[in-house]
Amino acid sequence: MLLALTVAFLFPITQILCPPFGDEGTLLYGAQRVSEGAVPGRDFVEMIGPGSFYWLGLFFKLFGAGWQVSRLYLLFTGVATTGLLYAIARQVCHESEAVLLWLFVLVMGIPLWPVVSHHWDSNLFAILAFWCYLKLEKTDHPGWAAAAGSLAGITTCFMQQKGFLLLLAFAASAVVRRLWPRVDSPSPIPPEMRSPPASKRVGWSALWLLAGSYAAVGIVVVGAFWQAGALRDLLYANLVWPLSGYNDINLVTYAEGLKPTAMGPSLQIFGPKWAAAELVCKGLSVIPFMVIAILPLLSVMRLAEALFAHSKRLVWSPWLAVMLAGAGLWLSEIHRKDMFHLAVGSPLLLVALLGNKRSISQNGMRTALTGALAVALVAFGSLNFTAYVGGAHPVETRRGTVMTGVDDAALRFLSTAIKEREFVFIYPYCPIYYYLADIRNPTRYSVLLYGYNTPAQFDEVIRNLEEKRVRYVLDAAGYGDDPRRWFPAY
Repeated sequence: MLLALTVAFLFPITQILCPPFGDEGTLLYGAQRVSEGAVPGRDFVEMIGPGSFYWLGLFFKLFGAGWQVSRLYLLFTGVATTGLLYAIARQVCHESEAVLLWLFVLVMGIPLWPVVSHHWDSNLFAILAFWCYLKLEKTDHPGWAAAAGSLAGITTCFMQQKGFLLLLAFAASAVVRRLWPRVDSPSPIPPEMRSPPASKRVGWSALWLLAGSYAAVGIVVVGAFWQAGALRDLLYANLVWPLSGYNDINLVTYAEGLKPTAMGPSLQIFGPKWAAAELVCKGLSVIPFMVIAILPLLSVMRLAEALFAHSKRLVWSPWLAVMLAGAGLWLSEIHRKDMFHLAVGSPLLLVALLGNKRSISQNGMRTALTGALAVALVAFGSLNFTAYVGGAHPVETRRGTVMTGVDDAALRFLSTAIKEREFVFIYPYCPIYYYLADIRNPTRYSVLLYGYNTPAQFDEVIRNLEEKRVRYVLDAAGYGDDPRRWFPAY
């Protein structure tokens, strides 16, 4: 039932080409190039990890690089992520809380920004890795240790900090669980906070398997790029570059975009006569965003309550493992503190929060709070769904028919006046045009911004334009006319 509802809700939304045209174009065009034999680092330089290019590139290689393939890829990512999180929630929550978590992730996940993104891709592999780790905690089977470590390593290929922090969370959970005191006597501690028998605890060999399988993925990836002659540029793009100017350009206030994201969509089916109803829906829509914004504080309070409430007889539990992994996931997205990144980093902490079966007694207050959150999620989901789907119209491109609410004269020009595979440089940043119009970037860079790219990279781009005698340069900012709208520190 939940699977059918997930597909029914996400399918229409994932069909839409949504502005702003940012990272999605980078990933689509990069994956297309990878499917044709290009190598990240050697043939194009992107700060995004190579995992997304190869993962989506595999789909393009198998099914073609059409627009519909990318949409089904996004739908698969959303459905699989939502299903895995529900499965994890069922291990530490009552069924009603697990369903609420499912609704939260369904509405506040991919529909917030329905684009192909390394954030969604890395979350899928990170959550799959954590699901395997929970299997390890239950069985102590070495196969689950190898699977969890390998998947954390693969997650690192998408977002470096996410996979590494996840591995640290696994290691911390395994070590503390091994050393945690065992309670054999009858205990009033709820079942979800009881430790398993000693025979079911994670052993030291499993810990080494976790680290070893993670390292093995890294060795294979480094070796492959070294053999392709791309390792130096790949390390620069994925390690040196992010630690230099990236954070400066991404400085935003905490929870940036909360109000416009929550209250921006319009429920068009109401019409002018129902303005008051629309206002109520928009007011309710703020509630889930406020939960995400204060989630770190709520999580700390929840952890403190668990520690102090059972300080004498506290034992290890899947819930505490969820809390550790959730903290790692949240920290991996804090490099840009806007609402989108906070939402992407929140799902496991939400599982831990909803797994609190005792902080609010089983009475009317708990029912009222969870009910209000559910109503708020339905309100925002309805607003967002109508805003995306209601204003979309078909646009023909060389990648197939695209549904979008944007009337894009630049795309029409590129698709009709420019020959396929011709060199065109999109400046400063809107690589979605390379993919949709089936044209080629004459440089290794899909973005060229002052203070972000180096003077040497500007020189390389100018040299490429001259050597390849590029006829057209399109002035198109993927985030609007003024980059400072999205990058205030630029």
